[in-house]
Amino acid sequence: MKLRTRVMIILVVTVLLVMGGSGLFFFQKFKAAHRRSLFQTIDAIAMNNAESLSHYLNRQYLLAKHVGEMLPLESLELSDSLWAENYFASHLSDFNDEYFFLDNNGIFKFDYPA
Repeated sequence: MKLRTRVMIILVVTVLLVMGGSGLFFFQKFKAAHRRSLFQTIDAIAMNNAESLSHYLNRQYLLAKHVGEMLPLESLELSDSLWAENYFASHLSDFNDEYFFLDNNGIFKFDYPA
């Protein structure tokens, strides 16, 4: 084997090793950056969902509190579901959920919508 061939083989192997090493190094860097970006995106989505859920639950709590404060105690004691239906129809026309009214002992009184 001539000297020229040996030098050429050494150069090719050296270039391949350097290119392969740098390729693996940059692949690891890219993988770490991609993973970090993905985790940040997932964390932002989770925080957004948690905040939306918190606002929704807070609105529902305030609505239930409002209904509890505005509903006369006599209608609950007499189980006057007709009055409650009229009240809810006039004040909560866009309300799509359902209410169940219980007394202090947990006994069912009435529900809306009936």
